Amino acid sequence: MLPVARFYQELIRRIEALPGVASAAATSAAPLHQGLFPVTLSPYPVVGSNAAADQQLAYGNQVTPEFFTTLGVRPVAGRVLQASDRRDAAGVVVVNQAYARAYLDGANAVGRRITMACGGWHFGGIAFGQLGECVVDEAEIVGVIPDIKQRSLEDAVQPAVYIPQEQWILRKMAVVVRSKTSDPAALIPSIRRELAALDPTIPGVFAVYSDVVATSLSRHRLGAFVLAVFGLVSLTLAAVGTYGLMSFSVNQRFNEIAVRSAFGAERGNLLKMFVTRALQLAGIGIVIGIVGAIALRKVVASQLYETSALDPWVLALVPVTMIAVTLLASYVPARRASRIDVCAALREN
Repeated sequence: MLPVARFYQELIRRIEALPGVASAAATSAAPLHQGLFPVTLSPYPVVGSNAAADQQLAYGNQVTPEFFTTLGVRPVAGRVLQASDRRDAAGVVVVNQAYARAYLDGANAVGRRITMACGGWHFGGIAFGQLGECVVDEAEIVGVIPDIKQRSLEDAVQPAVYIPQEQWILRKMAVVVRSKTSDPAALIPSIRRELAALDPTIPGVFAVYSDVVATSLSRHRLGAFVLAVFGLVSLTLAAVGTYGLMSFSVNQRFNEIAVRSAFGAERGNLLKMFVTRALQLAGIGIVIGIVGAIALRKVVASQLYETSALDPWVLALVPVTMIAVTLLASYVPARRASRIDVCAALREN
């Protein structure tokens, strides 16, 4: 299996030598891109833990040391993987913060040991010779990195373990490349040539990461657009409804307004009377809406990404917007009521 590891190391060396390439790395599962090996949760229990192994699940990701530099990830504790973490060296891993929170109670994870989920990947196992080889049974945690979304942006962050590629070798991996230029797609032809030079039988499948992220966000963007459209329609209906209700109220209270005006009611007071009534109705609607939002916060949260269902800015902005719309929609009929010709109104009655 070691020639497989050396193949990826040579491929990365050649890619990094290309003009416009900042760094490159190999990984068994690129974030947000499932590729050939969709990541699944496997047991990676902490040595000495009282919890059952099948309750300490994590994503296993075999990576080359350049992986963290290429993705711009820095450790929050300890170190990341290094070139010295080789096949014949002591077993090491890097875990994410979710792993430390879930299985180490947020305590210092560096120096603790975990059991590897090698299973049939050892020599003589089912996977050996076909897919890859695992050469360690236990590994020391040498670093902790920030959480990285793995499967999709909407999924909750899961515990993850990052394993040196030489200590758990896989035949099929993804290569991620960081570009120095604004057009990473321009690097594809030269990378394809380097891959063909090493092994012309390997079919290269390429994707620009901005497209991968856009694809992951597409459902959220569509949902946000639909919600925005429905929100604007609802706001328009609210304005039209308020206007219609206030106009109807003015017509119904035409005689009352005429009498009030005849007895000296000022236009400002009449205007204030109708606008205040509209604001009272809007206030009742706002209270009902806020109570409903609190009651349905879990349902709303399932449709949001990294946004609280009870975001204080939203809860403040929506009522203010509704009050502004109510003021504008009620002002026109209220102004018309305050300008009634008293003499004409009394003659009609």
